[in-house]
Amino acid sequence: MIDITGLNDSIHENMLAYEQNEVVKAIHTASSYGQTSVVVRKRGLTHQFRASLELEGIDILDHKDDTKAKLVWEW
Repeated sequence: MIDITGLNDSIHENMLAYEQNEVVKAIHTASSYGQTSVVVRKRGLTHQFRASLELEGIDILDHKDDTKAKLVWEW
């Protein structure tokens, strides 16, 4: 029999990693077009991830849509 203990934690971790990867891809894509901001979903923006982004010089601003955030950086 397959052990599925802890599956819920694994699902959460995978989904969180996916959302954070999407944020990083959005930053890369926007910056490759010369943009200095991008709007992303807030789902993956945990406190630790936000702190990491801020350490990299990316500011996080509120967006009119509560499910999104605007990321801004200097060029």
